[in-house]
Amino acid sequence: MLQDNAADTIVVFVTILTINQFTFDYRKAFDTVPHKRLLEKIRGLGLGNVISTWIGDFLQGRKMKVCVRGSYSVWIDVISNVPQGSVLGPLLFLIFVQDLPDWVKNSIKMFADDTKIAVRTMQTPSSTI
Repeated sequence: MLQDNAADTIVVFVTILTINQFTFDYRKAFDTVPHKRLLEKIRGLGLGNVISTWIGDFLQGRKMKVCVRGSYSVWIDVISNVPQGSVLGPLLFLIFVQDLPDWVKNSIKMFADDTKIAVRTMQTPSSTI
């Protein structure tokens, strides 16, 4: 028999593993790549001045206008996007997002403009019996 001041409590530890997955589908992702930042990243890859200049010439000097019910807007300069329908466009987008895993500390999977991040959390609640 235990004395009144003795502890007769049993503590049970259970570890619970939870995995949360976050899925990102960048809507209009190719339209939101700023040319200036993209060119900085290309220069940072060390591909050389000729390639950086060539890609800069490919991106710059583009204009666009929209038509709504037969009325056209004025032409404006395009300062962000990678041209869709081109062979180079998807490659430029991948160059732009390729450093994302460096900023995420969890498991990350990327394919084109889709990204999945998995976060593992462990909980150790204690119960007293």
